[in-house]
Order: sequence, then structure tokens, then C-alpha cells
Amino acid sequence: MTIENFDIPSSTPLAMLTLLNIQGIGGISVVKLCKKFKNLNEIISSSPTELKKIVKSNALDNLSKTENWRRSYSKASRTIETAEKLDVRTITFLQDDYPYLLGLIDDKPPVLFVKGELNQGNNSVACVGTREPSEYGVEVTKRLVQVLAKNGFSIVSGLALGVDSISHQETLELKKHTVAVLANGLNNIYPKENRRLAEEIIEKGGALISEQQFDTPATIGNLVNRDRIQSGLSIATFVMQTGIEGGSMNTVRFSLLQGRRVYVPVPPEHYRDQPESEGIVFLMENKGYQLSSDIKAKGKYKKLLNGEYSYKYIVRKIHGREDYPNLLNELEDLAIDLKGNN
Repeated sequence: MTIENFDIPSSTPLAMLTLLNIQGIGGISVVKLCKKFKNLNEIISSSPTELKKIVKSNALDNLSKTENWRRSYSKASRTIETAEKLDVRTITFLQDDYPYLLGLIDDKPPVLFVKGELNQGNNSVACVGTREPSEYGVEVTKRLVQVLAKNGFSIVSGLALGVDSISHQETLELKKHTVAVLANGLNNIYPKENRRLAEEIIEKGGALISEQQFDTPATIGNLVNRDRIQSGLSIATFVMQTGIEGGSMNTVRFSLLQGRRVYVPVPPEHYRDQPESEGIVFLMENKGYQLSSDIKAKGKYKKLLNGEYSYKYIVRKIHGREDYPNLLNELEDLAIDLKGNN
């Protein structure tokens, strides 16, 4: 089976979005399909036996129906048109301007929607934390972001209230580069309270990015998936303050699975009992096997915590200003090491 005018190169945003719009086809499958086949008609004309090696069985039936392809192509075309109207770029994982560090992870987004200017270097760090930081959390976030931004690191965060907002704002005040990763389509801003902050990020040379197509809401699942992009864009993740069940724990998990380092500021003794710091203390005081048991880790994360990190702490501690010189040296080395993976 072939479809007229579907000789669209697999490397294009239009082709990848068409595939993503077919029910049952996820990002990992799209990456594999677009590496293997030159255009969409090659995929359409492939045998179920061949496709079954790449996509899940429940998607094979959807790939066999012409109407599904036409519907998906139509939606993808509208998405491309909307992107052009909103001055949003669509970048595929096969393009040179796709973020290098993000391209190293296994579950990279096939297509990124980008508004503004991405950091072209290999020196981004993720700064994340609770939406309701204590006075100490606000202070330590500002202090660490200042050190990182002033020393040339682009600050990546998620535009959420709390630590994320502080990280972006502090970077902008220093006239440095910041990237906000959204869990929804870029035609809307979530949370709405940060609409002006998002505008300022663009105005001052930063970027908003998302893997989600327009009008996609920031669901819980999309927020979790957003976290893997934050860590994937970064050579290291800084968790400023979080509770034990805070969303930042997802970013910690993704960071470790991606082979990225995690740093935490050590709360002074009189702040350790704050609910907002419980997650930091939990990460600091437990080795991998203990964390695995306590959080009931599953799959690859369980294997990692009980294997490589079994008798090791999973985070690096920052005790205070005296640690900053070594921290900056470590980050420079990490940037070099990750670049060497090319």
C-alpha cells in the first residue's frame, strides 16, 4: 500500500508529527521508524512483520488504515501552519540544531517546539524544586542560581510556581540565559500566573520549549514527561528544596537514568525539619538500596538503585559557599565528558 503524496522524508517535522498523531505510536517508535525508513510511504508499504519489530502490536492495525494516515497528516499540517503563525520552530532529533545533550537520551522527543533562542553550548543545568519553598528555599535557590548563571551556565527549569519561577527570574535579573520547559502546547502558558514571566524569557533571549502539540493541556502525565526533558537538556540537576513526594523526585529519577549528576544544597540543621526540606534530607541520608526500598522503585530505576548506586549516595552535597569552586570545576568536567560521547 502506498498513498499519493506521502513520499515525505522521514527526517521532517511533518513526517514525524504525522506518525505521532497515529494512535499507539509513541516517541521511541517514531525515532526508530525515522532512522530506518527514508519516507512515510516506505513505512506505509512495509509488512506487518517488519513493523512489529519497531512498534507495539496494538498500533499495527492503525498503521494499516489509509484514513488514519490521512487524518494524522492533516493534523500535522495544521500544527506546522500554527507553528509558523506563532513564530514557533519545529526541530526534529535529526536536525543539527536539536539540543545535543537531549539527543543523547533514549526517550528523546522526536520533535521539539521552540519559541525563542536555545543555548547553543554544552553548559545547561536544571534547577528544580517545590512550588512552595520556605524562606530558606527561596534564599538557597537565588544563591545557587546566581553562582551558576554568572559562571556561564544556562538555567533550565519548568516555569512552575515556586523554585522554578525563582530560578528563571533570578537568571533574567542577571541578564543571563534561561529555558522554560512546558508540559503543554506553546500556544498557552501554564500556569497562567507565569504568562508575563514566559514573555520576559523570550524578550531577554531565552526560550520556551515543549514536546507537546498545540492545545495539549498540562496533564499529570505530561508534567512528568516534561521532567525528563529538563534533566535531558542539562549536564546536571540541582534540586533546591522538595518534599519526599514532590514532583522534583521525578527529575531526580530521570537524571540518574540518563547518567546525569544530581546536586542538593545541604539545609542548615535548624531547617532540616521543614516539610519543604524532607526530600533533600531523604536523598542525602539514604544510599541506593535504601531509597529503592523506601520509594518502592520499579523497572530500570530499581535496577539502577540496587546496582550501580546500591551502596552509594545518589546526590552530591553542596554545604555552602566553600564548595562552589569545586562545584564549578566538576560541572566544567561534566560538560567535557558529555561532549566526548559524540
